[in-house]
Amino acid sequence: MHSLSIHNIGVNSAVATGKQNQVYYELVFILRNNEICAELLYSDFSTILSNANRMLQFAAEKVQCVYATVSSRLALRGAVCFELQFDEYGAADPQFSIPLRHLMDTAGAGPDFGTGVIRLACRSQCSISWQAKNLWEPAGNDADNPLANVQRALWRNHLGLIITNDPLNQGACLASEIPVVDKQACESKINRAFGDTGRISLQDLIRQHSSQIETLKNDFRDEFVKQQQEYLSQVKRNREELHQLKVELRMEQQRSLRLQQILRGEPKA
Repeated sequence: MHSLSIHNIGVNSAVATGKQNQVYYELVFILRNNEICAELLYSDFSTILSNANRMLQFAAEKVQCVYATVSSRLALRGAVCFELQFDEYGAADPQFSIPLRHLMDTAGAGPDFGTGVIRLACRSQCSISWQAKNLWEPAGNDADNPLANVQRALWRNHLGLIITNDPLNQGACLASEIPVVDKQACESKINRAFGDTGRISLQDLIRQHSSQIETLKNDFRDEFVKQQQEYLSQVKRNREELHQLKVELRMEQQRSLRLQQILRGEPKA
């Protein structure tokens, strides 16, 4: 694995490159069916690779991931689309050895999601041919592209990345100029992309979480009652079968006793 020079900025992790002292964040997104399921700082992702932490929600799955370099203005500057296998205990593959930073540094041009053309390494565009089998292809145009979901997640900024207006901190991975993207512009993009539904208050999240928990409890209760009823029905059927067998056994014993009496010449009682 490529060694990374991680510098702490508050609670965030960023990397300073040698090009004009540019700074960009390194993040990892985990997707399922092209939808983002997890967002991680690279430092947190490294602990997963070292098996210091596990992700039980992805147990026994091979997931699609995006290693992303992000400017301090929340613009996606580069992406490496790679796959990661988890075992049945949620531990990452200990043999994982994709050189993410090298693939990023040697990546070709990718799409533009409104903040400039990004670098992209994927299965059809990989500088190390034998690593292509470990990558995946982000299919779709514009808003349908899974990387567009990554950019929208960056605008939502759930990781609390610090936004700066320093032009040296654009974090450009290409030689071309990066359009100025300030916080107000990001807010405007979120409004256009999501409208009111893109803004969820903490109380709404709590209500949604509580509703989901209640739904799970009800589903569990219904399933428990269903299984209990099936168990009781099975017990009842077994008891009826046992009673019938006892009746048949008594009748058979009586017939056997009568035959013995006849063979001995005893009169019928």
